[in-house]
Amino acid sequence: MQGARHIEKGEKNTEMITEKSIKSEVLTIETLTETDVHDVVRLSNLLERGYAESEIRMILQAGNLLGHRSGEGTIVSTAAILPYQGNLASLGVVMVDYRYRRRGLATRLVQTCMDIVPEYSVMLVATDEGKPLYEKLGFRTVDTLHRMIAGEYQYQRPAHLQMQYTQFCSIDEQDLPELLKLDQEAFGADRSKFLNLRLRQAKYTSILRNHAGRCTGYALAVPTPELLVIGPVVAPDSRLAFLLIDDIARRYQGKIQINIPSVHQDLIRFLMRCGFKLARIAPVMMSGVYRMPPRNHLFAVSDRSYG
Repeated sequence: MQGARHIEKGEKNTEMITEKSIKSEVLTIETLTETDVHDVVRLSNLLERGYAESEIRMILQAGNLLGHRSGEGTIVSTAAILPYQGNLASLGVVMVDYRYRRRGLATRLVQTCMDIVPEYSVMLVATDEGKPLYEKLGFRTVDTLHRMIAGEYQYQRPAHLQMQYTQFCSIDEQDLPELLKLDQEAFGADRSKFLNLRLRQAKYTSILRNHAGRCTGYALAVPTPELLVIGPVVAPDSRLAFLLIDDIARRYQGKIQINIPSVHQDLIRFLMRCGFKLARIAPVMMSGVYRMPPRNHLFAVSDRSYG
């Protein structure tokens, strides 16, 4: 048979010993630090999860990143919890090395993350394989998130969407108090620390002002090695949310990703006319309470780990 090879005496035993030694390892949960960033990214690449170093560093600053380390010293599992003021937290970066699965590592990590914020409702965006685990831990599906990707943005702004009383400009430091207040109303919790960090990462920003000069919406866009992620996007309605996205997308040449809650079907249809395609629909799950805070003005989330 092509590709078959003779296994020398003792070789199979070595492979069995290696597998046995992995299964017998006693692993404890650790709080990860800056020195672990490269190893976490290595695990992310292994699992094709796409986390960049900048994202992991931001999570370390905004919340808690936990994990298990193998006997060889490499990170083999992770989970992060980001608490926001207002008794709401986001769970993400749940990863387990293939060789260490079915040992309960993810269950223990998620439970430990939840124990850090015992009085909080915890939200997450689940993968299909992770959903049963979260259901066992008391999470319930409360929404879905539409991941949209454009290989190339096709500018097609409908004429009726351009409104005379709107103006767009980049976000300045003086805009922060107004922007943070607007975001808290749209998101349902105060995430000032996270947004300040996200603004530093952002390559493109756009703020929407009405005729009186008041901030009524904003959008951020953060680059990764593979694409540009637009989010969060906060706006009074879907038409103005589209204009914010358009203001950023027209400035970028390359692949763009945006994550939109299912309630905003009008915005999804707008974007599909401009080259975006649906890549995935993922369940949004919560523990503690089984409904999302009202989020009529949150048109795109930052990314899967941040809520």
